[in-house]
Amino acid sequence: MMMESMKIPKVAVNAFVVHKGQVLLCLRHSAPPAWTVPGGHMHSGETLEDATRREVKEETGVEVDDLRVIAVCNDVNTTDNTHYVNFFLLCQYCAGTVVNGEPEDLDRIEWYPIQNLPRPLFINIRRLLAKISLNELIALREPLVCDL
Repeated sequence: MMMESMKIPKVAVNAFVVHKGQVLLCLRHSAPPAWTVPGGHMHSGETLEDATRREVKEETGVEVDDLRVIAVCNDVNTTDNTHYVNFFLLCQYCAGTVVNGEPEDLDRIEWYPIQNLPRPLFINIRRLLAKISLNELIALREPLVCDL
């Protein structure tokens, strides 16, 4: 049941940027700090691809192509009264040097082997990967639709 203070769900994009068997991850200044993929809120009028490209570029300095939705997840968190609809996209790195474009929010940004992700993972990534491995997610022909 949705709590009154949650109001309208927010829409967010989350980019699994891959290159040569690795995925680009960001260490956020959350409490506690946790690794996540580049991403953020969509702006009014943006497409999923435009929002994803913008967020990846703003946070990491890199450009991506071959974007594909791999999961759409309803994420209600009663602990902090948030409700998100998260779009997870698989993206191929295509250009740019990794730089921390948001040092006020991110400690660092690094490439990690898809088979050996660091811990702890941010809650939405952790919940998603508890349902399906990243390799299985990447291999899906149709997006996974689920509740986190």
